[in-house]
Amino acid sequence: CALATACSKHNTFQIKGNIDNAANQTIYLEQMALTKNIQLDSAVISAQGDFKLKVSSPAYPEIYRLRLGNKQFLFPVDSCEVITIVADASTFDSPKSIEGSDKAPQLQQLRNSVAQLQKLYQQTGENADSIQLVLNKINEHKQKAKQIILQDPRSIVAYYALYQKVDGLFLFTPQA
Repeated sequence: CALATACSKHNTFQIKGNIDNAANQTIYLEQMALTKNIQLDSAVISAQGDFKLKVSSPAYPEIYRLRLGNKQFLFPVDSCEVITIVADASTFDSPKSIEGSDKAPQLQQLRNSVAQLQKLYQQTGENADSIQLVLNKINEHKQKAKQIILQDPRSIVAYYALYQKVDGLFLFTPQA
């Protein structure tokens, strides 16, 4: 199953594709805004798993979210590009592959890493060894994020990395 995004001559981009095991479900395309997500379009997936969405192209790089039931994944759009995503409904939040956007895999990597940090944080007790384990994992994540940020500081993924949180706390904070 594949999902592709393409910009047309009319300042729009189209998302279409096929999601295995998702017949008759509704898929939603949302823009990730600062304070809330903005639903842009939706479609009912056909019996064969096909769907099609069409929205205006962003004036600036943006992060979008495709949502299917309680599963979702994020992807950046920063130009008129074609993005192909291979997914199944059961693993929709972790597509098998994302091609056509060199930043999409980085965004997935950051997002998955923070999800693991959040889970570890919630499972951690208050003893010193547990706390140190979480701090070590946070530092590992920050090193990965720092590499992504320094590769292309102007990218939407760098911006995303700077504003990630665990338990409501920013991972990167300004130094005094």
